[in-house]
Amino acid sequence: MKEAPHFEPIPREQLLAARQADLPAYLMAQGVKLIPAGNQGSFRMAEHNSLFITGNKYVWNSRGESGNAIDFLRSYYGMDFREAVEALTAGGVEKKPIIQPPAAPERFDFAKLELAPNMGRVIDYLHHQRGLSAELITQLIRRRQLFEEIQHHDGKEYHNAVFPMYDGGAIVGAELNGTMPQQRFKGIKTGSKYGCGYNLSFGEQTAYALFFESAIDLLSFVDISRMRGKDLAGCRLTSLAGLKQNIFDHTMHSLGEQARPVLCVDNDEAGTAFVRSVQSVNAGVKIRQPAAGFKDWNDWLVALRSRQSQ
Repeated sequence: MKEAPHFEPIPREQLLAARQADLPAYLMAQGVKLIPAGNQGSFRMAEHNSLFITGNKYVWNSRGESGNAIDFLRSYYGMDFREAVEALTAGGVEKKPIIQPPAAPERFDFAKLELAPNMGRVIDYLHHQRGLSAELITQLIRRRQLFEEIQHHDGKEYHNAVFPMYDGGAIVGAELNGTMPQQRFKGIKTGSKYGCGYNLSFGEQTAYALFFESAIDLLSFVDISRMRGKDLAGCRLTSLAGLKQNIFDHTMHSLGEQARPVLCVDNDEAGTAFVRSVQSVNAGVKIRQPAAGFKDWNDWLVALRSRQSQ
């Protein structure tokens, strides 16, 4: 059996140094052309007129995007969280050359999705294969929080569950999950807004921000809570679409200090490593994981459904 990879947590000092890194100095060391703009210490990227960088912050006006040095490397260069931290703390001059991303990245457009007029495939998959209740699925469809997309590839037709990401009242991206049980597929729709994740809110005020590794785990948690008579009032549930630190950071920034973060990630090595990394800079983060013996929330839900049917 192949040994599972070991994920070492990133030291708190290294994380803080990366987030506070001098972004203009890093980029210029990589050969990126920056143009002085306005206030002293502020720059505009020569290739993007609306992309401004000051100190450890950036604002990309045309994309409605902003963040710290780590956020920039993840969004602009496609680095994962650990790669970005290591790049910013390793010395920019000695880094290997970075391949510039396309000048005009594709933007997400919900209107371009080919939606199935009948959502039978998604309903069947989520209910019979993943154990979600018919009541919850119906509620999601009525509230435009679940769609079915048709994709064509190599002469074949594929159907995906689409979990829309909302920013205000607009759909700015989507998490995808295939409906073929023998061929698992997960992903994020190209051009989805950086930092946004699929989310559901219960109640007008958010006291707790719960984070899951996928939309299906999030929905499984909702069903388990209802089965056990647990009240979710005051909670916002957000999918990290994997273990994306930028979704956690942007969600907590938008909610402010009144919301207490709760990591509801998988019972595995990667989930544990993510918890350690987040807790190293957010000491108040709570942990809530599936019951012992279950890897994730959907595994637990499927087991509970099986017991009900016996």
